[in-house]
Amino acid sequence: MAALLRTTVALTLLVLGGAPAASAAAATPAAAPTAVTEELDEVRCPVPVPNGQGARLTCGVLTVPERGAGDPENTVALPIIVIDSVSESPSDDPLVVPVLGDADAFAQALRTFTGAGWTGDRDVILVGHRGTELSRPTLDCPEIGRGLVVEDGRLLTGAEATPQRIAEITACRERLTEEGIDIAAHDAMGKLLGVPVCDLIGGRQRDRVPVYASGGYFTRADDQDAALAAQLEPLVGRRFGAYKIKIGRHPREDAARAALARRIIGDDALLTVDINGNYTLDIVLESLRRMAASDIHWVEEPLAPQDWAGYRELAARTPTPVAT
Repeated sequence: MAALLRTTVALTLLVLGGAPAASAAAATPAAAPTAVTEELDEVRCPVPVPNGQGARLTCGVLTVPERGAGDPENTVALPIIVIDSVSESPSDDPLVVPVLGDADAFAQALRTFTGAGWTGDRDVILVGHRGTELSRPTLDCPEIGRGLVVEDGRLLTGAEATPQRIAEITACRERLTEEGIDIAAHDAMGKLLGVPVCDLIGGRQRDRVPVYASGGYFTRADDQDAALAAQLEPLVGRRFGAYKIKIGRHPREDAARAALARRIIGDDALLTVDINGNYTLDIVLESLRRMAASDIHWVEEPLAPQDWAGYRELAARTPTPVAT
């Protein structure tokens, strides 16, 4: 428990953004934030404990005001697990590891830092991310459909499905707001500390970022070539540097769609393709072979997400970058 208590202040600063990474903001001193009150309670570990590691672990819940001293009534509770170092003389500087994701992600992080491969002399503190499964309040959005969008018995894809998705996201945001959950917490932290939000999450890394235009969706049209062209041609007029189209019904059709897209966007722009996990390894390789003349910049989700062996072999057998 000593390590847990020793790091309460550090964790509170991490949660509230009181210790941003060194950045341009450091040149402009900000007013010191008002002291905040945190509570640290030891609890039963929320994920399975690896065999023989229980004595090294202290599990707890860190509760802090959602918006610092400016809003002491609303709180955020984050799960933490402290892993004591195996060193006889551990460092006073613990390693704080934010864990993004659900309970499985937390369990994986725990296995990683209690495994034989971790031999550091620092205590490790796993901190759950705000809004995830083990945190309170959770920011889950059951309003957002996980499946297909169907209207009057007809499957909607691409732009047709966009209004429904926007409505679902809006419904989730409105519910969270009505429940009093501050979904602009980072903005509030930045205002409290007098620094840009980007400085709270590591500092600005660049002033510009590359973007691509996503078009070329499959539609219910009889002429898929005309539908692809109708989607891409308006985008070309906006001078994007990269484009992504959907493929994944047959390698022969993939080659034809890629060739058509290349003719529309020209030779200088990047062309990427998305298969949505619809192929097996042999079909992906055949598709990439047929599309070689179209100079594919990357292939996205070529295999099912759980096909780890297939992805390893694909990466070894094709020069085309694989995006997952």
